Amino acid sequence: MLLELNEATASRRRIPLYLVDSTDGVTPKTGLTFSGTEIQVSQNGGSFTSFAGTVTEVGSGLYYYEATSSELGSMGFGVVKVVKTGVRTFVAQYQVIALDPFDSTAWGMSRLDQTIGSRAASTQLPAALVSGRVDASVGAMQSNVMTAAAAATDFGQELADALLDRSLTGHTTVGTVGDRLNRPSGAVVSDAGNSSLTFMTNLTEAVTNYWVNAFIKFTSGALVGQVQKIQAYNGATKVVTMVTAFTGTPAASDTFIIINQ
Repeated sequence: MLLELNEATASRRRIPLYLVDSTDGVTPKTGLTFSGTEIQVSQNGGSFTSFAGTVTEVGSGLYYYEATSSELGSMGFGVVKVVKTGVRTFVAQYQVIALDPFDSTAWGMSRLDQTIGSRAASTQLPAALVSGRVDASVGAMQSNVMTAAAAATDFGQELADALLDRSLTGHTTVGTVGDRLNRPSGAVVSDAGNSSLTFMTNLTEAVTNYWVNAFIKFTSGALVGQVQKIQAYNGATKVVTMVTAFTGTPAASDTFIIINQ
């Protein structure tokens, strides 16, 4: 059994004793009283001493020894030994611990709740986690918990590498870096039929009208910055026809990007 170190409550210091006849070892002994060394107590391997507590009979051979607080003054195992004429020697063992085994809150571990709200907080937990749960959203984190000083020296390089190695698929929001990197590009190819409305390109898409309703924006040459909508695209010849003509005929090798496909 478990008893608290220096237990102050008398009813929690009771150690059961079952006493039987020394001859047959079966018959319960009743009506016994004790004195002197008939009951001896040892604390954590120490010498046996005469008892200082009290003995109460329950009945049918069952008694309990109510130890004094000082008899529970040492951590570790304790022993109560009954040595009395006509009674078979009886030894009861118990363990003295530094917490209250009768505390249903602490010993029952009901303080281990999800919100950690009953914890004596800042002395046991990082300040960033005191006020809330450690949850998937990391909502309890205080601002500026992640600082430059706390980051590894190669954190920036690892972050840059992760971004540069990331697939562009899906990163197409207009006006973003992902949109710009995802935009198809091409150049004008020299052809006698080139005009401000129709011209040959080096686009590789083989499906006719694949680029219809997209826009061409020139990024070099005399037409740089001009944007017009594609009306038709020939997948075999790579010729594009615009809804509205540019202000002039693009020159061979003038570059462009296709946007809003």
